[in-house]
Amino acid sequence: MIRVPRLARSELPEEGIFHITAHATGREILVVDDADRRLWFHLLQKSEARHELASDGGCLMDTHYHLLYEGKLTLISRLLHWLNGTYSREFNARHERRGHLLRERFSAWVIRDEKHLEETIRYIRCNPVRAGICGEPEQWPWSWPRLDIA
Repeated sequence: MIRVPRLARSELPEEGIFHITAHATGREILVVDDADRRLWFHLLQKSEARHELASDGGCLMDTHYHLLYEGKLTLISRLLHWLNGTYSREFNARHERRGHLLRERFSAWVIRDEKHLEETIRYIRCNPVRAGICGEPEQWPWSWPRLDIA
């Protein structure tokens, strides 16, 4: 996949399809175990319900996550602010740690066209394969939906 530089959030269009990602700080882990993964998904679903928005796909890795959203960037930003803040507080309490869990708010890339969308879905979907966690994207239980783009 050709990496496209991320635009400053202020330069992104107000509405569109966005590839969102957030990474843990430094060499930290975002999720330690399946209990953390279930918590993260629970909070994602809760935040999406609160903000009346649903992701079109995503992948939760140990150190970061990817999400694909179509909608208004301000709404997506509110959803992620709540998710990241709430998850970080819960994670820190559960693992008796302090300080920032995430490196920055979140990164967003605007999807330019259908071809870019397909490449992004493939990139997100194959993340666990590239990381050597599994042999096929379908084997990673923390990705959704099971998209048919190979």
